[in-house]
Amino acid sequence: MIIIGAGTSGFPSAKIAANYGKKVLLLREGALGGKYLEKGCIPSKAMVYATNLYKSALKAKDFGILIDNITLDFNEVLKYADTLVHEGIQGNEKQIALYKNVDYIKKNGHCLNENSIEVGNVVYTGSNMLVSTGTFPRIPPIEGINTIWQTLEKFYKTSQVAELKDLPQIENLIREIFNS
Repeated sequence: MIIIGAGTSGFPSAKIAANYGKKVLLLREGALGGKYLEKGCIPSKAMVYATNLYKSALKAKDFGILIDNITLDFNEVLKYADTLVHEGIQGNEKQIALYKNVDYIKKNGHCLNENSIEVGNVVYTGSNMLVSTGTFPRIPPIEGINTIWQTLEKFYKTSQVAELKDLPQIENLIREIFNS
């Protein structure tokens, strides 16, 4: 079996097929776990979680909990998100290495026909092929959405959030939202 893509669909599919005794060729150029892990939900949700903790700390005095000097250190938030991503990737690589009937190649390939794929100059053939190459973000056609984006000056797709190195200029807007 050939699986193109090792994200949230391809990676578990490879493990399931292997558990059923299939010989699996798993291909993905990026991180094992896909964009979900590498640049999507995991790092962005880590940032949301950290921001929610910050918001809770700001509201703590309402519950009789006094905390001095509440600050949001964005660099530490980024380190936290980066650590989660790296631990997830390493965990996935350790998992897939346990499957002796899964060959994981960190490269892209292209289909030659319904049963064959070329990776570099090597052709692989399998009885089944699963194409699990993911998706891409799309700004929905919602009336007024452009006005919101213009108000915020810049909007970020999930993959862009994961690549931030500095707190965006909309920091004050974020703080206002979380303080309300």
